[in-house]
Amino acid sequence: MNRLNNVDLGTIQSFGEEIKKNPAKARRDQVLEGEWIINGKQVQFHSPIQFQGGKTTFEADIPAFMGGGGSLPGPMHHCLFGLASCHTGVFATMAAWWSI
Repeated sequence: MNRLNNVDLGTIQSFGEEIKKNPAKARRDQVLEGEWIINGKQVQFHSPIQFQGGKTTFEADIPAFMGGGGSLPGPMHHCLFGLASCHTGVFATMAAWWSI
């Protein structure tokens, strides 16, 4: 399949045609649950994450100045990474989409 900006053009073209016929198919539900660890030493919060390709666990430890250990990325790191990767992914996908 032809790729541009590391985006599969055939897949986005097919998906675009599919949602033109049925816009409800564009909807994606995401569920996120997590647990604050009260007796841990490094991990303060963890959340199992399921995604199309499988599952993983996100873990966070707030910075030391806020009472955590600072041993893992904190919530702000996860938030900013999500924001940056989401925006960049949308820009790359839309740039590829407009080239079709």
